[in-house]
Amino acid sequence: MKILAVDTALAACSAAVYDSDDDRMLASIFQPMTVGHAEAIAPAVRQIMLEAGIEFSSLDRIATTIGPGTFTGLRIGLSFAKALGLALDLPVVGLSTLKAIAANIASNPHHLPIVVAIDARRGNVYAQLFTHDLAPLSEACVCAAPDVSKGLADGDYLVVGSASDLLITLPSNRRLAFRKADAPDLPSATIIAKLARLEPATGTGLEPLYLRAPDAKPPHAAPLQFLQIGGADRADAQALATLHAQCFVQPWSADSFSELLEIPGTIAVLAKVNDAIPVGLAIARCAADEAEFLTLAVHPDYRRRHIGERLVMATAAGLAKMGSRHVYMEVAATNAGARRLYEKLGFVSVATRQNYYPKPDGDHEDALLMKRSLPIAPPHV
Repeated sequence: MKILAVDTALAACSAAVYDSDDDRMLASIFQPMTVGHAEAIAPAVRQIMLEAGIEFSSLDRIATTIGPGTFTGLRIGLSFAKALGLALDLPVVGLSTLKAIAANIASNPHHLPIVVAIDARRGNVYAQLFTHDLAPLSEACVCAAPDVSKGLADGDYLVVGSASDLLITLPSNRRLAFRKADAPDLPSATIIAKLARLEPATGTGLEPLYLRAPDAKPPHAAPLQFLQIGGADRADAQALATLHAQCFVQPWSADSFSELLEIPGTIAVLAKVNDAIPVGLAIARCAADEAEFLTLAVHPDYRRRHIGERLVMATAAGLAKMGSRHVYMEVAATNAGARRLYEKLGFVSVATRQNYYPKPDGDHEDALLMKRSLPIAPPHV
């Protein structure tokens, strides 16, 4: 069985191809990073597939970490794995980040229980207890660092993870000792690939494991009167890139947004909750009396609430003021939801661009070119 594994959950981006029949790692890459996972993961996968000398069609399953981890990082890796699994019609395996880190421990001669502790910021940690052979002894949780020892019996424990030093230095009046494991503190795709051969494949319906609400996650129940639609500029480049990465498998970088917004005739619109959390974006460009939408995105947790419609309307109004009489946009032929939205707003298909959108497996899909005149009248007119 040939397994492709990826991980972007924490402060690294890694990918590996493993042949379980021969117990042989065909190729791997590990890049420490705190930002830039979205830009790094696809090139990393292409590189290791070339090094392994195999085609994507030779793979048997895809594996990725599902959490806990950083909100954006988890979505990048999981979205990439699910998209690739869907494109190749392959099963997708999701593994706990905590178990993947526990599996980094190569030597545990005394069979000590393993505590995995990941820094969750603000004095909190993501933690879970495992046996020496990785059987879980507790549920994954988020808690204050001193609370990790609660519920643990007296004795010695190996501890691994980015918060392991913190646990070791905490005072204790119990006969309980944390020993720092001689193992990496971050998950690695090489370990994940090996674990994935024994895990059940759950398909492309995998969901990220969040042990707490992410800091920048928009509230599901936020009423629409708390949504603001306004212009964006270069100062918003990182926010635009982060949101784009939460919406697309192959997102644009902050530098790309910054450079794009310097081009004359470019207009950017950003939707925010409570004037702080970005939940939607639209970028368009005007040339003479014609314009085109370059990208349109709404955060996955905030869709089906007319945000996309309001972004299109606001952007179209700005383009009309700049002198545009017609506007174009491209949409993947398989994106039925987006097509319905654009048709509702008066766009009609005028052409097909074959093999326009690249897919994670190296294949392509058609794009429909849609057009309508400007201005767009408000819905009540």
